[in-house]
Amino acid sequence: MNKISAFALAAGLAIAGASAAQAADGAAGTYKVKIGSSDTTCNVTLNADISATAGTANSDCDMGLAKIGNWKATGTSLKLLSPSGQIVAWVKQKGDAYTGTRITDGRKIALSPNAVASK
Repeated sequence: MNKISAFALAAGLAIAGASAAQAADGAAGTYKVKIGSSDTTCNVTLNADISATAGTANSDCDMGLAKIGNWKATGTSLKLLSPSGQIVAWVKQKGDAYTGTRITDGRKIALSPNAVASK
């Protein structure tokens, strides 16, 4: 491999790594969570760890999301994980919010940033 090809490959890998880290850094925070067509909301807090691609999570949700213990960024998506590492929900970034599907029943899930739900 010549020097130009090696440089281009290194630059591409650096940009891809920075994009993943940026998505993860932007994911940390408190979100209002809505599941399905219910008007009920709850809160989930995503705390970033030192890797900047994952972290811990805690929730006051009694809507099946109390099982969230961790999260992991993959590109512009987030996997919300149980403490044992099983996927609870998979959400895609849309602006500064996330929408996706809860794995257990396929219901739609939406996370709205920095808006603490009232119980």
